Amino acid sequence: MAQKELRKLNRKELLQMMVEYSEETEAAREHVKEMQENFDREREQLIAQMAEERAELLSKFDEEKAEMRAKFNAQREEYESKCNGDIAGLKARQEREINGIKGRYEREIKELNEQHEKEFDGFRARLEREKAAIRAEVDDKLAKIENAGSLAEALLSINGVFDGAKKAAEEFEQITKKSKKHK
Repeated sequence: MAQKELRKLNRKELLQMMVEYSEETEAAREHVKEMQENFDREREQLIAQMAEERAELLSKFDEEKAEMRAKFNAQREEYESKCNGDIAGLKARQEREINGIKGRYEREIKELNEQHEKEFDGFRARLEREKAAIRAEVDDKLAKIENAGSLAEALLSINGVFDGAKKAAEEFEQITKKSKKHK
């Protein structure tokens, strides 16, 4: 109210107005106090409800986490057993392949050794034949030398023997070099 209107009021009216104002103020305070209590009560209820929901969510989360860990561990064990089986199978397969390769390698070496031995036997027989031929030729030349009348005839007949011996020695040397290369 305006100041002029308040001056027009008498004491009784002013007191009555003040009492009403005071009662309204007291009622407003009571209402504010009541609202604060309701607010505090609702806040406590919400806090309790949130705590329960949080505990429930944490419990569900822990359960799901434990379930996921169990599934993960089961899958890991399954994969490990599968991998271990695969590794064992691969090792066995690899061992069989290695043994097969070793067996083939040993057979090939044995065949090569037998083949080389046959070749050497052939070379030895040939060498013996050539030696025998050279001895016969030397004996023939020696017989000619003994029968020859001059030294010049002896030298010409000996040169032929030396040429044949030299040729046989070179062939033998080439054969032995080839056989060493094959080994």
